[in-house]
Order: sequence, then C-alpha cells, then structure tokens
Amino acid sequence: MITLRSLAACGIAALAVLSLSGCAGTRELQHKDVEIAELKQQIRELEAQLAKRDTQAVNNTAPGQGTTALTDDVGVDVSETAEGTMVTLASDVFFRSGSNEINAAAKSTLNRVVAIIEKEKKYAGKKIRVDGHTDSDPIKRSKWKDNQELSEARADSVKTYLLGRGIADSRVKTVGHADTKPVGKDKAKNRRVEILILK
Repeated sequence: MITLRSLAACGIAALAVLSLSGCAGTRELQHKDVEIAELKQQIRELEAQLAKRDTQAVNNTAPGQGTTALTDDVGVDVSETAEGTMVTLASDVFFRSGSNEINAAAKSTLNRVVAIIEKEKKYAGKKIRVDGHTDSDPIKRSKWKDNQELSEARADSVKTYLLGRGIADSRVKTVGHADTKPVGKDKAKNRRVEILILK
C-alpha cells in the first residue's frame, strides 16, 4: 500500500537525484565558462600580437608611404580630399550584413591605419572623423531601427577600435550619414565607413 510516508520518501529521493544532476550541470556550465574565458584571453593575446606585427610593418615603410601600403588591402581605398586624408573601408568587407561588429580579418587593416596615424608627422595631433554610410535599402532583419542607427553604430565601432589601439578620445568624432551621401549607383560602394584624418 502506498502511504504518504512512501510518497514523501520518493519525492525526497527524486529531489536528491535532480539536485545532484543539477550540480553536475552547474559544474559543467562553470567549466564551459572557464573555457570561454580562456579562449577570449587567447584571442586578445593574438590580436595584440597582430597589432604589434602590423605596427612593425608600417614602421618599416618609408616616411610618407604608409597610406600607400593600405591600398593593397581588400576593401580599402585611400584618397586625398579637400578636408584631409580619407581611408575608405568597404562595409561588406569590414562588417557582417546588418551588424556593427568589426570582422576579425579587418582588424589588421585598422591596426595599420592606427600605426600610420601615429607614425606620420603630418598626422600628429590631427583630428579624426569617422563617417558611417549605408545604402538605401531599408532595414529588415536587424536590431537597428533604421539605416541612420546602423551607420552611427558602425562609425562608433571603428572609433572604439581606434581608441583601443591608443588614439586619444579627444581626437575622434563620429557621424552617421545613413544613405544621404552615396558615391554612386553601386550599393556595395555606398555601404562604407570613412576615416578622415583632417588637415
């Protein structure tokens, strides 16, 4: 006959089993958290090594030739404008669609941009403006409300990266333009971030 006492005993046993399995699950989660933290640290160390290598590569170039080396990078264009030196980064190369997170492969180019800004005397102390641009396609699947927000977020991400590599916050301003300043009919070219080193 099943009694309240036996039901209670079964319930206690079941709770004990669940709590033990919960402990095992908690331990496993904690172990995974430690693994993730270690991997993140390894990524930071590798990015630091990459930044050092990129800086050394720029330092090995002749004075005034640093920006010329950037033109070999995919998705990068360097030009002199009335406002100053402009480094244009193609959004399709530097960001995933609808994202403001900089692609890992693109960070090498940004490392060299920072090294050039720091090395070249003509850029010493100059103000920098980071302009974000999008195409005219409306946002469909993204956390951004519209292209204005996305363009601002991408400009902010590039600024944050520059600051992380040692550029002073007081030197850098960001502006989001959305699709208001297209460079032509090619939507891919209109999706871009420009780093303008002002005269």
